Amino acid sequence: MNIKEVLNLFENNLIHENIPDSMLTELMSNIGNVDSDIREKTTETICLLILNNKLTDIQVEKILSRSLKNLNIDLGNNDSDSVFLRSFSSLILASIVENDIKNKHFEKGIYNKIFNAAIFYYEKEQDIRGYILNKGWAHSIAHGSDLISICIESDFYLNTHNTTIMNLISNNLFKLTKDSLPYIDNEDERQVFIIESLLEKGLSDIDLINWINDIQVKLNQIDSEGVKYYRILKNITDMYETLYFRLKFKNQCKKTQLTIESKLEELFLKTYFKDI
Repeated sequence: MNIKEVLNLFENNLIHENIPDSMLTELMSNIGNVDSDIREKTTETICLLILNNKLTDIQVEKILSRSLKNLNIDLGNNDSDSVFLRSFSSLILASIVENDIKNKHFEKGIYNKIFNAAIFYYEKEQDIRGYILNKGWAHSIAHGSDLISICIESDFYLNTHNTTIMNLISNNLFKLTKDSLPYIDNEDERQVFIIESLLEKGLSDIDLINWINDIQVKLNQIDSEGVKYYRILKNITDMYETLYFRLKFKNQCKKTQLTIESKLEELFLKTYFKDI
C-alpha cells in the first residue's frame, strides 16, 4: 500500500484502531516527502495518532527513535531537501512531548533525550528557509521553536536551561539563508513563543533586558555598510517588534518594553540619520 492509499484510508475514517506497523512505516517514510501535500498530511496524521492515543507504546517508541535520528540527517546543509525531513520530524517529536504532558508516560531520561536533541537541532540547523517554491513549507526554525516551546512546558524542564535557550534564539537571529535572505515567514512569532514559555518558567524582566543588550553588542560588531548587516537587522527588529507587542498584550515585563522602544529608536536613527 503506497502513501496516497494510506492517507486516503485516514482521510475517509476507514481506519481507527490497531494501526498496522506496515502502515505506520509507510507514513514515517514520507515525513520528508518533497510533495508538500503528502508531507503535511503525513505529518498531521502521525501527530493526531499520537495525540489521540491510537498507537501502542512500542509504536510510539519506534516513531520517537526514528524522529530523533531524522533530526541529524544532513544537519548543517543549508540548501537541500533534507530540511523537510528534519523540520517535520521536530513536529512529530513535539506531539510526543505534548501527549506526555497530558498523560504522563515519560521517564525523565526519555524527556532529556528529546530535549537535548531539540537543543542541538535548533543550534545546528542552517537551512532557515520558510516557504520553498514548488515544494512548500520547510520552516525549520519555526518547527524547531515549536518543539522547544512544548519541551519547556513539561514538568521535567529545568529553568537552569533558560539562558542557554535565550542564547540560541539570539544566535538564530544572526542566521541568513544560502542566498543571504532573512526570515520572511513569521519565524519571529514562533521564536517568541519560546520566550513566552520561558516567562512561565522563571525568565525575568532583567533577563530579557540583558538578552536584548547582548544582541545589540553582537550586531554592532558587523559592518553596518554591508547587506549582511541589513538582513540581520531585519531579523532582529522583527523579533523586537513581535516581542514588544506580545509583552504589551499580556501586560508583562514593562521594563523590557521600554528597552525595546529605546533600541528600536536607536537602530532607526543609526540606519536613517547616521550623521546625528
